[in-house]
Amino acid sequence: MLKVSTLQSRFFKYVEPPANSNACWFWTGMHTEFGYGKIYEGGPRGRQLYAHRVSWEIHHGKPFPEGMVARHSCDNADCVNPEHITPGSAKQNSDDMISRNRNPILIKRSQCARGHDLTQPENMRFDSGQRRGCLVCRKLSYAKRSKTHGAQKGC
Repeated sequence: MLKVSTLQSRFFKYVEPPANSNACWFWTGMHTEFGYGKIYEGGPRGRQLYAHRVSWEIHHGKPFPEGMVARHSCDNADCVNPEHITPGSAKQNSDDMISRNRNPILIKRSQCARGHDLTQPENMRFDSGQRRGCLVCRKLSYAKRSKTHGAQKGC
């Protein structure tokens, strides 16, 4: 759990919730290259945190669930309204992007380099950095590696 007192006071320097609680709360502090708000734990030399996750933790009084990504129901990376943020899996977040046609990379790139259909969520995989890739190609690569090097027992 974050040290709420100082982080919370710094957090609210960069956001002013509008009168309409359903509206987006726009982050006025620093942003990542992808447009997400960021704040540093303990000041500028501290660990970088996503502002929307900090908002969720402040308002829910508990840590953001481990291994989960933040799903914005408003599709606005700049929004820190805790009512718009839901923890979920990378696959759920990807399914949200696809169903809402909001990611131009997914729209433009419907196939991987080998021609597998990337418009189907079951064909996509996400690595630990949340980068998208082709699950079909990965399975083929593992099968080829297993055949070449032999499957190890116990795996």
